[in-house]
Amino acid sequence: MDREGGTFFQEWSALFVVQAEEGERVLYNYPRLQAKTGAQERVDPFAGNLQRISLTAEFRALPVLDARDGQHVLCYRSFLPAAGLPL
Repeated sequence: MDREGGTFFQEWSALFVVQAEEGERVLYNYPRLQAKTGAQERVDPFAGNLQRISLTAEFRALPVLDARDGQHVLCYRSFLPAAGLPL
C-alpha cells in the first residue's frame, strides 16, 4: 500500500545460498534492500499445480544497525561445511 503522496519505498530482504563443489555452502543475508528500478515479478509453472515466482530487479543494500554490537552492516555471511567433512 502506498502512503499519501506516493513516497513509499518498498524494501526487501534476501538470502543467497552458494553451493560449492564439495557440498559446503556460503550464505549471504541482506536484511534490507531497496529496488533501484521497478521490480518485476514473473509467475512460472513449476511442477503440477505449483508455481514459482521469480523477481527481476536491481537492488541497493541499505545499512541496518546490528543489535549485538551497535555497528552498521549491509550483509551477514555464514559458512556451512559439507556434511561429513571435518572443519
